[in-house]
Amino acid sequence: MASERRSDSGLYSASVTATESSTGEAVEGSDDELEFHDATSSFATTSAKPGAEMTTGDAVIEMYRAIDLFLENKFEEAKKLVEPWAPVSMYHAMALGVLNFLHAFLSAEQESIEIAIVTLRHARKLANSKRKQQSAVKSVSSWLLGKDFGTFSDDEISAELIYTECLLMRGAITFLQDEGLVSFARGGLRIRSCYKSYKELYDLMARGGKSDHEFNQGVKYGFGTFNLLMSLLPARLLNLLEFIGYSGDRKLGLQLLDNVAYGDLSLRAFATQLVLLTFHTIIPYVLGLGDGDLEEATKLLEMNLTKYPNGALYLFFK
Repeated sequence: MASERRSDSGLYSASVTATESSTGEAVEGSDDELEFHDATSSFATTSAKPGAEMTTGDAVIEMYRAIDLFLENKFEEAKKLVEPWAPVSMYHAMALGVLNFLHAFLSAEQESIEIAIVTLRHARKLANSKRKQQSAVKSVSSWLLGKDFGTFSDDEISAELIYTECLLMRGAITFLQDEGLVSFARGGLRIRSCYKSYKELYDLMARGGKSDHEFNQGVKYGFGTFNLLMSLLPARLLNLLEFIGYSGDRKLGLQLLDNVAYGDLSLRAFATQLVLLTFHTIIPYVLGLGDGDLEEATKLLEMNLTKYPNGALYLFFK
């Protein structure tokens, strides 16, 4: 099982640059080159002892605790739990990115958006460093023909998923950050890259290429969400997108998301349930599709309010 070693670098600087790497990560635009030197606004001084190690199993346990704290409205406590290891653990960095991403969407404040961008950029860069390193020729081949996951280790495949999730959130927050055409195009390109990666990971999962529960649930969450949201597009546009490789299968999307939402406990379960709650309640009204599936939404709410009776996210839907 992989482990991360904590350095004694003290305060983690949130100043991270977007660079081209051997894995073929695209350099992003100037909106992703911002630097925020007030690191204390998004990262804390580490409480981990220099040289201490964090195994993947330990990291996952801490992620569950952070999710519980967040859903109990203890946002700052959740951040303090994951911040010490965020500089070196892609799991903690991802968790911090998710927390700041959700806070940015709930508050819609510019400062929160900027902090989310910084933390997501760091998490993506850290996950990218743990993806399988490939030559320029291999990168081009992977882009054209897809990745050969048979040569990947379990940790490298997990890094692919975390990298894709960070890229998806970064693409989504682009639309919140700026409604301009350039930002829209950038967000669209990031999301297009996400879809391609999720499709490859879904095909790997469908072939039984990786049996890890958290990985499989993460892929189902991502690919299911894409299919569900794509299915909401006008039929003519959806047909065009399907022609160039996208899929908008609502039945498949709901099946995958229900499997995560009602299946065995997983890190992505709460995010999946929020997607389903939004789909069954808010989206039908926004798009003029009727009342939605209020019975299904009620079942999801009751299931979560039993555990988090004061959870602001769930009370919002109630």
